[in-house]
Amino acid sequence: MFNHWNSKSQFDCLEKMLDTRKCIDRILKQELAGTSLSIREWEILTYLKNNVQANTSELASNFGLSRASISRTSGKLIAERLIKSRINQLNRREIRMTLTAAGLNKVKEVEHQIHHNSQKAKKMHEFSFLHNCFTDLEQKLVELRLTE
Repeated sequence: MFNHWNSKSQFDCLEKMLDTRKCIDRILKQELAGTSLSIREWEILTYLKNNVQANTSELASNFGLSRASISRTSGKLIAERLIKSRINQLNRREIRMTLTAAGLNKVKEVEHQIHHNSQKAKKMHEFSFLHNCFTDLEQKLVELRLTE
């Protein structure tokens, strides 16, 4: 019985984490409405804004994605001239990406749009749901800790 309860608690925790991630994705999609950017594109642009430069492996590691997925997304951003890539002179296999001036302007524009979108009343429901997910997850984790 002990192992069954432990497995059930673990499953409940995973389920709550998935619900939480879905809610966060919904909120991000709503906030990015009207910006022409996907969540992944926005994550890359803001990462580069905050970290100045990065390579595909670093981005993949930070976002928990494959390098191929990051390459596809960054390729689109390069084509739109929002980021630029250059070869690392010390390691010619490494390509470093940075924001362009247009990319920085796009980040500022999107931040303004996100602020505007977040003022909508519908947000309170989403944030309330997200808070409940975190509360439930915290409770499930406590239960799991007690069963170990």
